[in-house]
Amino acid sequence: MAITQQCARVPAGVLQACRRSTEAVDRLCSFRAVPRSDYLDLDWAGAMLVRVFELAGVDDVSVVALRLALTSRDELTPEYRDHLAVVWDPPMVITPEVVVEVAGGLSAVDFDAVVAVLPVDAEGAGQMLGVDFDGHPRGYLTGHFAALCDFYAGAAQRGLAIVTWDD
Repeated sequence: MAITQQCARVPAGVLQACRRSTEAVDRLCSFRAVPRSDYLDLDWAGAMLVRVFELAGVDDVSVVALRLALTSRDELTPEYRDHLAVVWDPPMVITPEVVVEVAGGLSAVDFDAVVAVLPVDAEGAGQMLGVDFDGHPRGYLTGHFAALCDFYAGAAQRGLAIVTWDD
């Protein structure tokens, strides 16, 4: 089974329930705790996005925002570590305050300029990113970055936290 990164926009009540109950975390990580429109599947794009940011020399504020968007420093609940058969790593949470900062940092990025650093040929672009990719990764990365920006902007507007995990 492939490991992909998942995100959920989470209201305060669901976040509190997840901090108190591993069953609530199971519901969240099983795509049942919030509406389907509040989940985002980033597939395998995370590491490639970080790599292309580095290659393009994106400013530190935006790189930090991207890293936070993908890998928070705050674990949702330590009790869930015993449930790692359900998910790959413990779910991490980005608080609503940090979501606002991340959304701002991501929105400041000219992603067309970022992916312009990639070679035109697909094989060269894949080699530069360190991945074996079927086709050119530019469209894949552009679509996932746009989805990530929209997801965070929506969470920021609604005052929601975001929980991330690998599934």
